[in-house]
Amino acid sequence: MHVACVMSDTTVPRTIFFQTFLNVLGKNRRYLNGKTNSDGAVFFHGEEISPELNWPRFGDHNSVFVRGGWVQGVHAQYTTYGDTFIGHPGRKCVINMQSGSRLARDLVDMVDVFIADINLRQTDRRINPRTVNMPALPITVGQRTFGARKHLAAFRGYRSHEVRDSLGLLHNGRDIICELSRTQDHSGKIDAMAGLIDPRYAQLMQDAVFALVPRGDANFSYRLTEAMSFGCIPVIISDNWVLPFDRIVSWSDMSLRVPESNIESVPHILRSIPEATIAYMQRKVAAAYNTYFASPDAVVETLLQELELIVPFVDLNADMPLAKAS
Repeated sequence: MHVACVMSDTTVPRTIFFQTFLNVLGKNRRYLNGKTNSDGAVFFHGEEISPELNWPRFGDHNSVFVRGGWVQGVHAQYTTYGDTFIGHPGRKCVINMQSGSRLARDLVDMVDVFIADINLRQTDRRINPRTVNMPALPITVGQRTFGARKHLAAFRGYRSHEVRDSLGLLHNGRDIICELSRTQDHSGKIDAMAGLIDPRYAQLMQDAVFALVPRGDANFSYRLTEAMSFGCIPVIISDNWVLPFDRIVSWSDMSLRVPESNIESVPHILRSIPEATIAYMQRKVAAAYNTYFASPDAVVETLLQELELIVPFVDLNADMPLAKAS
């Protein structure tokens, strides 16, 4: 599979994330430099359609732009550009980094459009299999450490969903640490490029075997790849979320999923896992993070690998490959 970018337009605002994405895509071995009409290529939009407003600077939306900004009327500009791109001939992949958009549903009848969605829901995947979960890049990045850890499980985050309130009830101050913080503790103070972090959050990730990864305002969470960077085993509590690159990544080998309605069982579940199983899952977490998520280059490469799995099935009018168990 070859890829190319089309429709450069310097009037469209662009974020640090999308500039990074374009830079990495342009270095990929599949990229056709300047060949935008190549038969068989999958086209990416040369400008942003839905901006990533929290990476690399969480909660400081205007600072994430390298061109333009999030101003009144810009949403209509993105929509106009996106509609034009969707009409471009050939197979296309839309990068959707806005959790509130439902492009999988909106574009379900357009068989030449594939969607890489940061907040892909299982209900949308069932309706539109031409979808890939695009992972959020981590904002706080740690280092995997070896040896015993102080806590069995940890969470620190603000009250953005009732699931997180339920997590707060699990806190016992010993092996289960669940701290509910304030929005102002994080917003505008976390910066992936400058290395600005919430030191308490980073310490908890460093000290925990399992990282609790609940949903918030959206189904997805930046916490997933952040926890993996620290070597934590993710415990995912988000019922309707398709996990990133689920056709490639074997999430069942290195994570747990707990229904939102069964949060009270988390301590018992984690305490019952044998040490050998924990060690196995930790190794799988480290390997998967390094292979698929540790850098923008790894993320783009894995995105293209998953597209290579599903694009041919549209041409063949056949059922797409099943996702791996998550």
